[in-house]
Amino acid sequence: MRTAALLALRPLIEQAVVSENMTSEEQFQNGILRPILKLQHPLLVQVVRQHILKKKAAFFESSITAQQQYIEQLFRTDNKLKTLLKGIVLGQFTIEEYKKYCEQSSALNKRMMTMLKKRILDSVEELQAVTL
Repeated sequence: MRTAALLALRPLIEQAVVSENMTSEEQFQNGILRPILKLQHPLLVQVVRQHILKKKAAFFESSITAQQQYIEQLFRTDNKLKTLLKGIVLGQFTIEEYKKYCEQSSALNKRMMTMLKKRILDSVEELQAVTL
């Protein structure tokens, strides 16, 4: 029941092709991570925005370049934020997906953080517009 409900929530991403000639990590990335990140995007942006507000209110008065540099720094050094974002993604896994994730968690965490960082960097203007 939970599995069907979780899978039904996920958006279809036509560009996220999954084929047999891909590595298992690529299959997981395209078949599981991409749809979850797209589904959770508004929440992920809000979480990052709230985190920035707590740490550095001057962020929103900075240039786009300075904001992007700050986000890059967050993803390099802020383990608390990275753990929170990872938890938001992991909470959308089915039990079977979680088991697959556990088999390759180190490599999949790197992919997940790279994808998350890119999404947030691409959403700097969205960070400005989000209302609490």
